[in-house]
Amino acid sequence: MKKYVNIEGVPALIQGDESDKVLIAVHGLMSNKEDTVINIATANAIKKGYQTVSIDLPEHGERKDGKSLVPWVCAEEIQKVYQYIQNGKKEISLFACSIGAYMSMLALKDIKITKSCFLSPIVNMTYLIQGMMNGFSITEDMLEQQKYIPLPIGQTLNWNYYMYTKEHPVYWNHDAFILWGNKDDMMPESEIDLFSYRSQAAVEKVDSEHYFHTEEQLKLLQNWIERVL
Repeated sequence: MKKYVNIEGVPALIQGDESDKVLIAVHGLMSNKEDTVINIATANAIKKGYQTVSIDLPEHGERKDGKSLVPWVCAEEIQKVYQYIQNGKKEISLFACSIGAYMSMLALKDIKITKSCFLSPIVNMTYLIQGMMNGFSITEDMLEQQKYIPLPIGQTLNWNYYMYTKEHPVYWNHDAFILWGNKDDMMPESEIDLFSYRSQAAVEKVDSEHYFHTEEQLKLLQNWIERVL
């Protein structure tokens, strides 16, 4: 079964037969609910008896509502998706990639999750933003004064976003598995190791960049999700 729905303004794709096990799938930056890595995760989940629900975050996929990809909006939307599917379900698990993992952890950190699988997760957004600030010689005072500073890489620094990440560091108390590439230029090994130590997550480190896209990298993802889901 493949069914496109709208969950309180969030475009979603439901796949698989009705089941008491559900996998929520959340994509990363410049991606969507039917991206390759999402499809790999949902296809494997369906084989294991899950029904899957993948969503489009703001500014991605089918989203035309003008909402911004900011933590407080994304967290609220992911919580709404969880509430939409939770009735009568024995297990709700999570697959989330990159910034989608960060947003999902903000949303679901205090909500029951059976199993969570994170691909190249952003586990410290403050670290990532400070790295961009340092790379372009932008100080906190400059960002506070200007509020928004566009960067040559196509990203825009947002003072309120930055302060939110400092005030809401992510933590995770659920059963978790992480797949991380040793050439990841967004989240260094030290941050992944610290997060996994604090959350007791099982980390598998492989030869890949942050974005898994080559045939070899996608095969690593395929093998990993088959094992841990």
